[in-house]
Amino acid sequence: MAGNIVAVNGDDQYIIGNFSNFTPVPVNGNSETVVPVRVRLQMIGIVQNIIDAFRNGDTVRVVRLQGYVNAGFIRAPLNVEFAIGTGINRQ
Repeated sequence: MAGNIVAVNGDDQYIIGNFSNFTPVPVNGNSETVVPVRVRLQMIGIVQNIIDAFRNGDTVRVVRLQGYVNAGFIRAPLNVEFAIGTGINRQ
């Protein structure tokens, strides 16, 4: 698995890092497995995102993991989105 870490602000997207795991991880059918992932953040992307947050008065940032997973010789897209910051609606 490999891909980018993207901060989303409306229509703007900033690549703030990347993630990868090239070690085979066995996953039994119909089960869940924890997969260790290496994350490398890019300081210039993070700084630009923080500057944007101050300019717009945002307290919540949406971060998206976009990449691909090779599972059983099938390449499948991976898109995981989550919010970080204060003011997140926790239901």
